[in-house]
Amino acid sequence: MTQFSSTIAQTQYAKKASQYINILNDLRRIGAHSAVDLPTVVFCGNQSAGKSSLLEAISNVQLPRSEGTCTRCVMELRLIELEEEWSCQISLRQEYDKTGNRLSQPIEAKFGNLLKSPKEVELMARRAQKALLNPSENSYGYLNWNFRTHYDDDANTNELKFTKNVVCLEIKGKNVPNLSLIDLPGIIRHTEKAEDRKFINLIEELVKEYIKKEQSIIIATITCRDEIDNQAIVTLAKEADPAGHRTLGVLTKPDTIEPATHEIWLKILRGEAHKLSLGYYVVKNPSKIQLTNQITFEEARKDEENFFKREYPWKNLILSEPIGVKRLQYKLSELLIQAIRRNLPKINKEAEEKLDEACG
Repeated sequence: MTQFSSTIAQTQYAKKASQYINILNDLRRIGAHSAVDLPTVVFCGNQSAGKSSLLEAISNVQLPRSEGTCTRCVMELRLIELEEEWSCQISLRQEYDKTGNRLSQPIEAKFGNLLKSPKEVELMARRAQKALLNPSENSYGYLNWNFRTHYDDDANTNELKFTKNVVCLEIKGKNVPNLSLIDLPGIIRHTEKAEDRKFINLIEELVKEYIKKEQSIIIATITCRDEIDNQAIVTLAKEADPAGHRTLGVLTKPDTIEPATHEIWLKILRGEAHKLSLGYYVVKNPSKIQLTNQITFEEARKDEENFFKREYPWKNLILSEPIGVKRLQYKLSELLIQAIRRNLPKINKEAEEKLDEACG
């Protein structure tokens, strides 16, 4: 295949891929997922496993961060590759009332104007999250909310500590991967305050609710800083997907592995331990110091590339496919698009049946 024909094929694939992602996004927007099991890429993991950094690397936008728990609601990222200027529309999707009961029909509404710069996303996403955490107030009151500091989300002033409702980020533009994914709050095992212990179970049940669905592709974020058997997401993923057919493991923080323990993680990466049909990927994202120094996404990817080229044992690996954010990004897009294409007839049939029930 010539370079020209290869480029044409890639362009055609990207166009078809964006069409599939648009179909999925449209179904979610009208609340079809509450009645029909839609293909879903679900990111989950223990708190501080590096999930936020991973999602930022995939989407190329900075997401809300705060001391302690970063994500206090469900976030949905709709990423669509289009030959147009970059843009992001943030929306709020209400699936539950303020007492936690599921609504009969989800409501999705735009939160603010169309954003034209990636630099605007983090603050507006934090404001959107705060709006969801204060359901008794009008969300418009949070469009221009001023936080005390960058890392302080004013949690003490919120009506709720967590919510099952969703902040949606629809990002379009060139070099945007065709992908739609769900980001869940990090699983926690301990809380500083006794009254917050109830959130340990709340978050775990939320994770279980999303990953138990047969159409969910579970992206288990696993930090190399802790033994794999100690990480709750590994247990929860096995319970939801005993055969490991729809779980993909992402190993983070490989720079924290103690020298004598590399072989343990290499066996996992090679599929010799904790086997998963979709396998494992390993990524290296910025450290806290690098984030504080405002490393760019381009610099972060270059740093990742250099790490795997220079550091032992990664530099000696013949196995290059499951290494790095870019390769993971392509894999996730491929898995989701295959799932949408495979399940479209079934989705159409189920949607028609639900519609007949509602009308009958």
